[in-house]
Amino acid sequence: LNANLDRALVRASPESACTPLTNSVDEVRDAVVLVTLGGSCDTDTAARHANAKYAAAVLFVGAGPTGISRVMLGWEAKDDTPLDIPRMLVDSAFAAGSLATASRVRLRLEAIPL
Repeated sequence: LNANLDRALVRASPESACTPLTNSVDEVRDAVVLVTLGGSCDTDTAARHANAKYAAAVLFVGAGPTGISRVMLGWEAKDDTPLDIPRMLVDSAFAAGSLATASRVRLRLEAIPL
């Protein structure tokens, strides 16, 4: 997988995306959806709700200032069903600073052989 995404950044409603998004399809389609972790569901469920509205990717905001930024990619969810949407995790400090007022985001996803 190699992709450069320069897309609108849309905040999920509800923030945790644990239930189907109330954002319109037109708002979410081809956008990167910002989802706050800490709801009552796992990341697969939240990603499925964004994917149902045709999001380009999901950017999860972690619960604390961990200093981490990692990509959660994979084409299957924990239950082995296809989940074809890139997912990335950033910590809350990064989100509060860099993403607080952003309306667009540029992500570069690159597969690096181990």
